[in-house]
Amino acid sequence: MSPRDRTRPPAGGLGRRALVEFLVRAMLSVLVVSVATLYVAQTMSEKMAIRDARARGEAFARGVAAPLVTQGVRDGDPAATEVFARVMANRIEAGSIVHMKLWSTDGTVIWSDETALIGRRFELEEPMRSLAGGSFSHAELSDLSHAENELEAAPGHLLEVYVGAADADGVPLIFETYWSAARIHDDERRLLWTIAPLSVGSMLLLLALVLPIAVSLARSANRSVLERNRLLRHALGAADLERSRIAQVLHDGVVQDLAGLGYALPSAASRLARVPDAEDAHQIVVDATELVRRDLAALRTLLVDIYPPSLALGELANALDELAVSAQRSGTVVSVDVRTDRVLGRVTNQLAYRIVREGLLNVVKHAGATRAWVVVRASASEVEVSVRDDGRGLAPERISQSPSGHLGLRLLRDAVVHQGGELTIGPALDGGTVLRGSFPVPDPDR
Repeated sequence: MSPRDRTRPPAGGLGRRALVEFLVRAMLSVLVVSVATLYVAQTMSEKMAIRDARARGEAFARGVAAPLVTQGVRDGDPAATEVFARVMANRIEAGSIVHMKLWSTDGTVIWSDETALIGRRFELEEPMRSLAGGSFSHAELSDLSHAENELEAAPGHLLEVYVGAADADGVPLIFETYWSAARIHDDERRLLWTIAPLSVGSMLLLLALVLPIAVSLARSANRSVLERNRLLRHALGAADLERSRIAQVLHDGVVQDLAGLGYALPSAASRLARVPDAEDAHQIVVDATELVRRDLAALRTLLVDIYPPSLALGELANALDELAVSAQRSGTVVSVDVRTDRVLGRVTNQLAYRIVREGLLNVVKHAGATRAWVVVRASASEVEVSVRDDGRGLAPERISQSPSGHLGLRLLRDAVVHQGGELTIGPALDGGTVLRGSFPVPDPDR
């Protein structure tokens, strides 16, 4: 492998793209795990907070509040209510409980820290309505959107706990407490700092362990692509050399012989025309002359397709004109415009010719075009080649990702990239398809 092969990046940066794709997907995985961890921590903390609030609300309602409720409290007697209200106020001032309500089983508010609600009746929500009169406890995270919450000024959500109990006289009641949701956030942060290092940390550790393997695989892919490109270039070079040899043998041998025969046969036909009773021989010679001329024209066309003599002589414009004539036989009118600032060498001429040949071949086979335009611009440092048609068009694509049917384009792209250039194919601005290739003039160009 030459130094140039070793230092040139792989076609399309396959290994580099694979490594970047791996890193992007790995980081997305870490992000997904992080979001999942946050969600799990939030869900678990909410469940833990609700469970804890239900237990504390149940203990407070049955151990403290219910025994203080008497007939006087139920009837709204100021003296009896004052004792109950003072105990409840002290508990609210402790900070964990935000609001309280004492309900009768028919939905009437017997007492509340929001005094405007006392005596008002609301329809109990399920499941309290079906459980009223029994011993139960129910807790949920409330957004304070119910009618009974119209006077609660606490921002955000609260933990709402309903407890069914019996008062000092054995009368069933419902005691409702609202607990601050700050505990949820405290539990969430605690769980997050417990779970996150395990889940996210393990993902990052796995990424750190796998990354060297990914880098090694990417380098191996790079080497494989480089080796493949080297073999392709050698194969293409050998194919060009063989095409040139075949074209030379045909041109210097068979074509010359047929051309000579094409000149000799008309002379023989004219002599036979003067010989009596030689009409059959004369017609045979005339037919043979026509056959030789057709075969000679077909061979010359084949020579243009294989390796035009004008290209071997460094006459790029003439070689492209011959390609255009060959393409026009399929019904596509082709115009050729070649402008160069210098005499181009063999490598440059061959690569430019291959781009145009592949472009016109695709126009004839796939485009369904009526016209095609070939433009070649060459300066002292760069060559630009384009083949445009007015056919059915093509969606933009990377040649390296095109299907196997475009093997010729992919091989051509490898050759252009090896030369330090770029080959693209896509829709033209005014319709149709355009194949563009640009590459620097090799130094020295030979």
